[in-house]
Amino acid sequence: MIEHNINIMSPFLKHADLKPATIKKWVIETLAECKQKCSVGISNISINEMQELNKKFRKMDKPTNILAFPFAGSDFSENDEKQLGELVICERIILEEAKSQAKSITDHFAHIIIHGTLHLLGYIHESDDNATMMENKEIEILKKFNIDNPYDQRNI
Repeated sequence: MIEHNINIMSPFLKHADLKPATIKKWVIETLAECKQKCSVGISNISINEMQELNKKFRKMDKPTNILAFPFAGSDFSENDEKQLGELVICERIILEEAKSQAKSITDHFAHIIIHGTLHLLGYIHESDDNATMMENKEIEILKKFNIDNPYDQRNI
């Protein structure tokens, strides 16, 4: 098994079940299709910071739960480790979403982390076909952690 480098770069995870080791497991499982060692950074930012990034990079003047920033440039670093990119998370929004959607915080957080990691791998949801492919991949990975389908209306 390939040992990926998951770097959690800022303090977050105020919820007791959300430990860095758990988040790393979600990312590593999502990276299972990678054939070489990959590196992913994860940062937590404020709602205001998230809104600014979303406005700057997606032209949406509102905060969001996660943004994925794939690294451009060479595929490999000096140590043959592929620098995939960085996930920027707004924990506060994820917690608010979980509450408003009556979802487990841990389950919702797992879904969002897996979703963002899939973006780093090149998955998109700009068309119905792409969205279906990405959602099916998310459901498949979440199932490995005994997490229900987040798109099932009974789970929303």
